[in-house]
Amino acid sequence: MKKNNILTYLLFLGIMIVLQSCQSYSDGRMLKKFVSRFNAEEYASAATYVYPGDRMNVAFFANEVKTLAPHTFLKLEDYDTEGSGENRYIKATFKWENTTPALKSYFNNIGLPLDANDMQTVNLKIRATNDGETMTFPWGIPNILPENLWIANKGGRSSSKNEPIKLYTAPSAKANEAGKTYKDLIVGQEDNAGWRPAYQVTKDGEIITYYIPKDSSIKLDRTAFFHLGIFDSVGVIVAIIILIVIVAPFFLLRGVIESIFSSSIYGPFIVVGLILAAIYVIYQLLEQILFEMFIINLPY
Repeated sequence: MKKNNILTYLLFLGIMIVLQSCQSYSDGRMLKKFVSRFNAEEYASAATYVYPGDRMNVAFFANEVKTLAPHTFLKLEDYDTEGSGENRYIKATFKWENTTPALKSYFNNIGLPLDANDMQTVNLKIRATNDGETMTFPWGIPNILPENLWIANKGGRSSSKNEPIKLYTAPSAKANEAGKTYKDLIVGQEDNAGWRPAYQVTKDGEIITYYIPKDSSIKLDRTAFFHLGIFDSVGVIVAIIILIVIVAPFFLLRGVIESIFSSSIYGPFIVVGLILAAIYVIYQLLEQILFEMFIINLPY
């Protein structure tokens, strides 16, 4: 009996070690996870692999650039890690599928042109954070420090009643009004007169700078993404433990569940509600586990 317990313990320990190895992301594995989430337009999840200071550029690309080619997606053709220590980076070659002239123009404008086959090679610097290693994001606003960017809107990002923000051609009260927008704006630092540059992309792929005045009704947010799923930031081992904790009671407490079911007219509704909630949570956990271990996206 003791021998069986020891073997079971060693087997469990071995499984935990193997699973733990899934969390020590190699550069290539981290890059593939980013590409998978990015192509699925799960930008909040994709941004977890991006250096926090660069996540405003992810938001800028998602809000402004992706509309130039809504059906485009990335194919990772080749990659290699070069350098070491603080100078380590991933040299990655991508093929952009289903591009448009506007998207190609945008890449030309930021100094990362596509070749005749829509291929592009970029250097993604590895940056250390408290939560592990991340990558820089190369397709944002050039020559602007992403640490100096904010998201601006009127009414708050969680509100369904956003008011328009007026855009001006220059940082001056005498400037012409260029239009207005209901969308979230990526804006830069405020100058001494209280004006902020606001960055948008034209239909031709050109980055254009407007200006917004200082206005107490305009809300500024440094958090590019805050709508991750409930388990999107959970590691694979934690997800497995939660899964076991959720599933086990249904087998261990079958008698209790049956008694609830038959206790009153509301019993069946309570049990069905519990089962549906469990199925939803289990599905979320399975999606996270399969993605972390095998980079498999389950459909939502």
